[in-house]
Amino acid sequence: MITDFHCRIFPDEELHETAKKEKALPYSDGTYADLSKKAKLYGVGSFAVMNCAAPYGGCMIPFFQVNDPESFALAAKEIKSLGYAGVSIDPERLRTPADGRRLHPVFEKAAEAGLAVSVRCGGSHFSEYIYCTPERLCAVADRYRGATLIFSHLAGIRKWNAAAEELCGKQVYFDTAACAFDVSVEGAKKIISEHKADKILFGSDMPWCTPSLISAFLSVCGISGEELELIEHKNAKRLLSALSYKPNRKACVPLPHSDM
Repeated sequence: MITDFHCRIFPDEELHETAKKEKALPYSDGTYADLSKKAKLYGVGSFAVMNCAAPYGGCMIPFFQVNDPESFALAAKEIKSLGYAGVSIDPERLRTPADGRRLHPVFEKAAEAGLAVSVRCGGSHFSEYIYCTPERLCAVADRYRGATLIFSHLAGIRKWNAAAEELCGKQVYFDTAACAFDVSVEGAKKIISEHKADKILFGSDMPWCTPSLISAFLSVCGISGEELELIEHKNAKRLLSALSYKPNRKACVPLPHSDM
C-alpha cells in the first residue's frame, strides 16, 4: 500500500480561508477522521500529517509544525518522545529565509533528536519565492548534510526547473505533493531521473490534491515498476526505520508547548 508522506488537517474556518486564498477546492473536510477515511479509499496504508496538533494513533505519521523556532529548539527531544516522526517548517509562513539564522536551531536540534525536517518549498499562489528559493535550499542541504531533510513539492513546483538544476543529487528527499498540478510530465521525469527514485517520497498534499491524482501522474512519467515501489512506500519505510520511529498508539497526546 501507498505511504502518503505529505497531508494536512485543518479546522473548518482555516480550511475555507486557505481555499479562498489559494483558489483551491479541498478534497476533504480537513478533519483527521475524513482524511483517514479517504486514505483507505485511495489505497493509502499510512500518511504523514505535516501540521499535527497532537500525534494520533492508527495510520498517522505525525509531523510537528514549527511556529516558533526559538521555543522548538528547547523542546525537540520532548517532541520526539511524544511520538513525532519529524517537524515541518514553512519559511514563507514564518517570514524567514529557509537558510536564515533563525531556522538554524530547528535543523540542528531536530537532527540531534532524530527528527526529520520537512520544508515547504516555494510560496503561495501568486506570491514571490523569496523565502525558499532553490538557492536557499541548496545552502540548507549543504549545511545540514547529516540531517534527514525532505523538500516538498519536488523542491518547488513552480520553480521545478531551477530545483532540478540546483538540488538534484543532494542528500535530501523530495516529495511529490501536488506535483500533478504544476510540473510537466517531462519535468517530473527529469527530476526523478537526475535525483534518483530512491530519494523521492510519495506525497499528495491532501486535502489540496489526492493520492489517485499523484499516482496517475507518476504512471505517465515513464518510471519503472521498481522505481514506483520505492516512491510509493519503500523509501518511506527505510526513512522511518533510520529515524527509529515508533508510532504512538495512544488516541491523543497533548503537546508540551502549544505556541511552538
